[in-house]
Amino acid sequence: YKRQLQKARKVFVDDMLANSSRNAKNSKRKGVEDLARVAAGSPVIYPLQEEVVISVASALKGAHFRSGDSYLGELRLGHIEDKHDIPPWLGRLFVASRRSILRGLGPPKKATELPLDLLGEETDEVRSLAALCHPRRSYLVAEGWLLREIEIANSKLACARVVEGEGDSWVCELALPVSKSDPFGTGKIRRLRCSCQHSGTLNCAAHALAAKRRRSRTPQR
Repeated sequence: YKRQLQKARKVFVDDMLANSSRNAKNSKRKGVEDLARVAAGSPVIYPLQEEVVISVASALKGAHFRSGDSYLGELRLGHIEDKHDIPPWLGRLFVASRRSILRGLGPPKKATELPLDLLGEETDEVRSLAALCHPRRSYLVAEGWLLREIEIANSKLACARVVEGEGDSWVCELALPVSKSDPFGTGKIRRLRCSCQHSGTLNCAAHALAAKRRRSRTPQR
């Protein structure tokens, strides 16, 4: 009974965070706590003191961290999860610190989109170095269906099928086994029509997915 309870507790705790965000969150927590230890001059940082919070916030702002407020939020959560209350003065300090960190940062910077015409051919050399069997087609599918990392990583060819049409009128369906927009695990289905008339067959996500299915007899990522 104890072993089953321990297993159930582990699953319960692990599911408090999505697999795709757990590592990033833990990395932020470790980084900001290490910074707080330096500021405090001690391995013990909780309960948080005013000078420690100000020093950490100042370092994050001075380093021009665009995600500095997220790191500060992790420090606040660490204080709470260490069984300490947030008195009014500390709550106000976090609000003021966050405001200072965000001031002057400007609008969010987005990653530059990769133009499809820069995608090279899938030569034997490219396939031997890539983590995926067909890197170019995999990128086209992920880009065409606007898939998140967790969605493309858990998708298999068995999840895809052509639901109607043929040639330039194909409509392909992708059943996602895992999705951040599906926390209850009921399944998400997305359909995409052939875009050959606009982007050409070489850059068509529907044809890329169909080609992957034709050339593989077993489900692959």
